[in-house]
Amino acid sequence: MELEKVVLLKKMPAFENVTETALMDFVSLCDEETYAKSKVIIKHGKRNDNLYILQYGKVYLENKGKKVATFEAGDMFGEISGLCPMDVSFDAVVAEEAVLLKISHQNLLEVMTLHPSIMDGLIKILAIRLKQLDNKHI
Repeated sequence: MELEKVVLLKKMPAFENVTETALMDFVSLCDEETYAKSKVIIKHGKRNDNLYILQYGKVYLENKGKKVATFEAGDMFGEISGLCPMDVSFDAVVAEEAVLLKISHQNLLEVMTLHPSIMDGLIKILAIRLKQLDNKHI
């Protein structure tokens, strides 16, 4: 089961340059959670300190009743809160039953300290997302 998770992570842009050993350490610090359709994982205005990775299913982010993003297997969300716990500005809602890996801020810091390539990958994803937002506003 752990190997399947590592294979999933290795396919993600954030982790494509991360060693299997580092990914095994990452996975060992994650919790696996299953959510039913319509379940709210993260609530607008509430503090979040977790990064989530979808193994199966579909999750969408909603802001003021408007869907702003949809995530499927192999996608992640909550990376900013995982790096810097804060009150969030969206709801994360399950569109289809979902199985997620969840890593807390503390565990994320621990694994990034051991394996800086994980931090590099997360910074890469944040930079890509900022660029996408920037392109929408130009």
